Amino acid sequence: MKVLLLIAALLAPLPVAAQAAKTVVTDETQLPRFAYPMPTPPSTLLIASDAAFAPFLASVEADVEKTLATYDIQDKSTRRDYLATRLAGQILKNDAAGIRAAVAELRAAETKPASALLAGRLQLAYAAGPADFATTDRSARCRGAWSPTR
Repeated sequence: MKVLLLIAALLAPLPVAAQAAKTVVTDETQLPRFAYPMPTPPSTLLIASDAAFAPFLASVEADVEKTLATYDIQDKSTRRDYLATRLAGQILKNDAAGIRAAVAELRAAETKPASALLAGRLQLAYAAGPADFATTDRSARCRGAWSPTR
């Protein structure tokens, strides 16, 4: 019986006061700025190997994730910019599952139905490959993701 009570107590949601509250921001000027020192010119970093670019990508991704986790970004455009940066990181890492998740989140953040339908289409094509994308794209259109009557 004690074990069941202990499990129930551990699985119970925390009170609202105990949960970490995000800081509400209404525009991008309220968000922190980040700087990335580069010992070499950016053009050299871009043509270098993936191993040379990985530390830079990791630091950008860490800052984006920390910002999205810490702040409740009310400005829709700014939030989409951060989600697009997350998507770019997934593409650079060639993480197909991450690309699909980032596109879904980016589409959910869109305010217009047409924009939501178009968001991430090229990135999904890149992740899926040409044969799989034709099937995925057709099924999205058949589900009624967009309707000309909206």
